[in-house]
Amino acid sequence: FERASAIVMNHGGVIDKFIGDCVMAVWGAPTVIDHQELRGGLCGVQLIEETQREPLCGSFAKAGEKLTIRVGVATGEVLAGNMGSR
Repeated sequence: FERASAIVMNHGGVIDKFIGDCVMAVWGAPTVIDHQELRGGLCGVQLIEETQREPLCGSFAKAGEKLTIRVGVATGEVLAGNMGSR
């Protein structure tokens, strides 16, 4: 997660949580930033490109596997913050 986390943060994202092997990140919350859709999209592209770089790519190839990832980007208004009980 270290490399993925660095890519997210370099694009102005905030990591919300890790779910298994998933990194969930947000842009524009808790602080508004410009071009959050573009930043999220570019981050996704860089995450995919990172899987094709060494040493990650070579480690999987030696094991006879090919590393692939999927990236989803959703945009729109959200309600963010501490919610729940008083």
